[in-house]
Amino acid sequence: MRFEGWSDVNNYLDSLPSFKKSGAEGAHFGLEPMRAFCSAMGDPQQSLEIIHVAGTNGKGTTCRFISSVYQSAGYRCGAFLSPHLVDFRERFTINGEWIDKADVVEFFNRHHGDIEKHRLSYFEICTGLAFWWFRREKVDLAVLETGLGGRLDATNVVDPLVSVITSIGYDHRDLLGETLKEISREKAGIIKPGKPVVIGNIQPEAREEIDIIAEKQDSPVYYAESLEPDFNNGKVSLKSQNEQYVFESGFANPVNAWNVAMTWIVSRLLNKPFPCSVSAFSEGTGTVAGRFPRSGCFERIHPEFHWYFDGAHNLEALSALKKMLARYQPVDEWTVVFTLMKDKVGPSLLNEFSEFKKKYYYSPEILRAATFEEVDEYFHSLLPFPKDESEVIETLKSLESEFVIFTGSLYCYETISGWLDNLYLD
Repeated sequence: MRFEGWSDVNNYLDSLPSFKKSGAEGAHFGLEPMRAFCSAMGDPQQSLEIIHVAGTNGKGTTCRFISSVYQSAGYRCGAFLSPHLVDFRERFTINGEWIDKADVVEFFNRHHGDIEKHRLSYFEICTGLAFWWFRREKVDLAVLETGLGGRLDATNVVDPLVSVITSIGYDHRDLLGETLKEISREKAGIIKPGKPVVIGNIQPEAREEIDIIAEKQDSPVYYAESLEPDFNNGKVSLKSQNEQYVFESGFANPVNAWNVAMTWIVSRLLNKPFPCSVSAFSEGTGTVAGRFPRSGCFERIHPEFHWYFDGAHNLEALSALKKMLARYQPVDEWTVVFTLMKDKVGPSLLNEFSEFKKKYYYSPEILRAATFEEVDEYFHSLLPFPKDESEVIETLKSLESEFVIFTGSLYCYETISGWLDNLYLD
């Protein structure tokens, strides 16, 4: 097959089952296809210096912080992130710049035969493209975000300089396990023999399991809590070796104190091969939002109205989001517009939405998405968010004076961006 241009690539990608559209049916949980494909490409991942990041929440934001810090320190730092919010190319950046369309087309023309031969999943293709591009562009460092879990994730064919586990929560239980210990084992599968691992804000039960695995791997463990991370007025304070440091966080949510703390530990662990001054670190954390303007992490999505987007899609993330919202207005004064995937629907998570003043549910045309009827049975006052374009505009206009949070799934970011574009044009 010959790819003549970007549209051919887009059409091909759209034809593939993906985790977004199909859930587990669109994913592979095993490393052999990925290893075989990497071998066919000449194992580009083996020539990269890698920081590997897993976790239930915070892994994408932590990758962004790490990438920004090393960019400020003068390095060419690649970042592989998922999912993308609007454009496929967002997944692949070097110093915040997306991959060129021509490079993506070249990759598919070079390696489409092996992609088909090894029957790669959507995410495996993305991972292979990241390895190929980072090697070709000779990055100094590559930061990789796992897609799902860790042990069997396509990214886990690498031997990183350091591994990071940001958090452990009850997410994707049908695939990763029902208990925190089972989920922890999957996330901790990225720990490599003798290589350090940095741990974020993790419950004792989960941390105990990670400690056991790290000990078996003879891997030193470093805890972000040792820095006593604190967030105040957009700044993160850390205590390290009798010194106190204060950094701009770049992102507004207080949970980023932990992400900055993990990034600091990574920078200290790698300070010999990749020196990073305190001033470079400070610049990197303060400019991260500008370098990665689309984050889906408590992002203000309208320049005038108090409308925000956050991709919170599990109990821990939603609880943290509500604490953030309360800094602006009591939660019962906010309107929420949310979307959920079917595997998230349940009394524990949905109870978190009960406090909001007004609740809209939007069901996108995604096989995995829960229907309005599946969610409505848990509420007495749930409103369906319209799908007709004119009704969407009318509803948005009715909310102009309200504090509104759009949340529940990163997969709806593009749809909501489209709504706002139409609102501006109206």
